[in-house]
Amino acid sequence: MKKTCIKIASGCPALAGLKSRTGSKKGFTLLEVLVAVAIGALVLAAVYGTFFMVQKATDTAGGSLDRLYECRKAIDVLRDELASAQAPVNVTGKEYLGKKGSTVSFVTYSPKTGLLTATSYFVREKKGNLSLVKQIVEPGRPAREAVILDRINSFLVEVNTGGGQWTDSGSYSGGQMSAGQEAIRISLSLDFKGSPITLSESVTPMIGRTL
Repeated sequence: MKKTCIKIASGCPALAGLKSRTGSKKGFTLLEVLVAVAIGALVLAAVYGTFFMVQKATDTAGGSLDRLYECRKAIDVLRDELASAQAPVNVTGKEYLGKKGSTVSFVTYSPKTGLLTATSYFVREKKGNLSLVKQIVEPGRPAREAVILDRINSFLVEVNTGGGQWTDSGSYSGGQMSAGQEAIRISLSLDFKGSPITLSESVTPMIGRTL
């Protein structure tokens, strides 16, 4: 059998170019790979760091908003209870850790039983922390207490004595208030995002009036 041999001229431009391109291909060196990995690690660290910072800020803001909501709810409940008070509202003032702390006592209708219930709100100090506490005494039952809000700055209840004057030690037994004025003012202060904030409400109890 006759063998056919093909001789390729060494001077062929096409083959010379192919050989040149094939010979010019190179891989990455170890140093280049290490530099790329280091840069990628720095980018990932920056991305994850930003993510966790945003998540922490979101959680902190959410916690602050929850406390603000609890404060608003506590004032609204107390306002509604005072609005339906059917006996003199007595207020006494005292200082706790250099901050105002009121005790307010009254008789109101229980929304659960519909019976008149002796109710008190006051401040309790424990280990440098001030808490707003509620106590209720229902007919035929022992007194019950519950912490409404802890880590407060102050709780102040004032009685309108007329002429725009307020006192934190007094009582309200009913009577006509001037136009645009309420008989009792409630103020509750706490820290919100590192700064003190005070929420207030005013109300006139329905003492001597029909519900």
